[in-house]
Formats: sequence, C-alpha cells, structure tokens
Amino acid sequence: MSLREKIIGFLCILSVLYGICYFGLPHIRFGISPEPGFGEPDLNSFVQKTAAALVQDNEIEKYRFISEQIHADWENPFFEPKKRVRPKTIDPDVLPQYTGYVMMGNRRFAIIDGLEYATGDIMEQNGYEVMEIRPTHVNIKVDRNEFIDIPLVEMF
Repeated sequence: MSLREKIIGFLCILSVLYGICYFGLPHIRFGISPEPGFGEPDLNSFVQKTAAALVQDNEIEKYRFISEQIHADWENPFFEPKKRVRPKTIDPDVLPQYTGYVMMGNRRFAIIDGLEYATGDIMEQNGYEVMEIRPTHVNIKVDRNEFIDIPLVEMF
C-alpha cells in the first residue's frame, strides 16, 4: 500500500467517525445552531416590519397614487398604434446617416451624422427624437406617430 493510499484511507475513516459523532450523538452540540420554530408564526411582528419598510422606502405614497388613478377617468385608455414609415417614402438625402454604435456600461449611444446621441435626445439638424438604439438600426420619431428605422451604414 502506497503512502497516498494510506492518507486517503485515513481521511475516509476520519470522515466516517466525524459523521457518527455529528449525526449519531444528538446530545453533543458542535457550534451554535438555532432551534427550529414550530407552530404558528408571529404575524403581528411580520406586519409591523413590513409596514415599517414600506414607510421607510416611501412605497405607501406610490401605492396611494396608483389606487387613486384606478378610479380616475381616463381620457383615452387605449394607446394609439405606432405608424412606421419606411425610409423609401422619405427622400434619402433628408434621412440622417447612422454610422456608429457605442455601448458604455448599460448606456447606448448612436453616431448619427457625425454626432453622438443617446435614447431620448433630439437631433440638432431636423428635430427628430432618438427613440431606440440598436447595433443594427436606430428608431427615430419624425412626427407625433411616425417612426423611422434607419439601418447602420457599413463603412467597410
């Protein structure tokens, strides 16, 4: 029997003895472990802790606002569908050129006509709003309900 086999055998015997002592002898305590609580939980303390957490995070005001809006009269509860305009219907010379995509952390930037824009920015040349930035295309808002998808122009 080699030295390696002797060490492995000794560790196996030692782990079996430890298992017998730990699980077989319940009157000996190794470390401090909490006693399992059986029976009914203390719901009053749970409710009090939850209410304190809600007050601390100002969640009650948010829920109060939401509950007030449920009963308020809505002007138009249905959203108007977005009408997409194809770039072919607009003069190609007027369309901005999407030439680059940059992602820093969780923020996306698009390089349009040589300038850097983030989502929600208004373009300087024509007043279009950048709605969505993707690596392959940019969605811009032309009018109230008109959107254009501009594909990325490959430079290579």
